[in-house]
Amino acid sequence: GIAVHRRGEVGLSAIFPYGAGWSEIAPLQFYRKFHQAIAAVFRKAGMAVELAPAVDHAETGPCWGQPVESDLMLGGEKVCGGALRRTRRGLLYQGMFNVEVADDLAEQVAVQLGEEPSPFLIKRAWVEAAEKLVAEKYKNVEWTRRR
Repeated sequence: GIAVHRRGEVGLSAIFPYGAGWSEIAPLQFYRKFHQAIAAVFRKAGMAVELAPAVDHAETGPCWGQPVESDLMLGGEKVCGGALRRTRRGLLYQGMFNVEVADDLAEQVAVQLGEEPSPFLIKRAWVEAAEKLVAEKYKNVEWTRRR
């Protein structure tokens, strides 16, 4: 599933369960193909976005500050970057935008990926569980710095 989040900044999350095809593609190849799908949607809206070329990782700075290969660029500025997490259960993509995106971006990206978009309602109990995790773990400095 793919969802767009709007809470001060615009984010996009996509989940691909193991065995769904997309979850089994090599990470760099997935990142490029996923960003190509987003770029196609932006181009249809008249935005001349391009994928960033490969860069020397030794020279990159903070994650958002410097584009990495296949990030989306507009007028020389990074407008979309993301992160991947793969587990044996599937693949999670989370990306951020610093440009306005269409309300139906998730559906448009799904179509570009050859998937059938379908509505999905988030249950209030899931939101409450997520808010509890944020309060108890993710906002807890000790928890986030553990290792």
